[in-house]
Amino acid sequence: MPFSNLKEKLGSISNKARSVDVSFFLDKAIMETSEMLTELVKKQLYSGEKGDGRMRKYKTAKYEKKKASMNPSAGGVADLFVTGGFYKSIFTEVIGDNIVTDSNWDGAKDLEFGTDIMDAFTSEIYKLNDENKEIYRIILVERVKKLMIDAFV
Repeated sequence: MPFSNLKEKLGSISNKARSVDVSFFLDKAIMETSEMLTELVKKQLYSGEKGDGRMRKYKTAKYEKKKASMNPSAGGVADLFVTGGFYKSIFTEVIGDNIVTDSNWDGAKDLEFGTDIMDAFTSEIYKLNDENKEIYRIILVERVKKLMIDAFV
């Protein structure tokens, strides 16, 4: 491409970039990465973490030992994984300006856990801890960059 054509192309890109609505690209990136956010929540839970720190210990040493043999990565704290049903029900969606991670797990008195999950663990189970927030931020920023580059180049 001759230099004059390159200069025109860059000028055109610069003009488009000045009038860009970054929120459009951010919204699109969030929609496209929502499954990655869901997977980060599941991975975090499986390792015994929630948004505000470690999950609670099990009520009995016997059950703690049994669960530790099933999932040593949780380190002796709850991971909310028995059959995988709860994990399969976790999803992330965008509602207005909010990114919401939740589950459609059925039942107030759950057969898998013997109690209502939210009563026992709070909504922090659906939130990312600081480490995973940073991972998701990087994923999101890279996706926004790619969307913007693809739109202007």
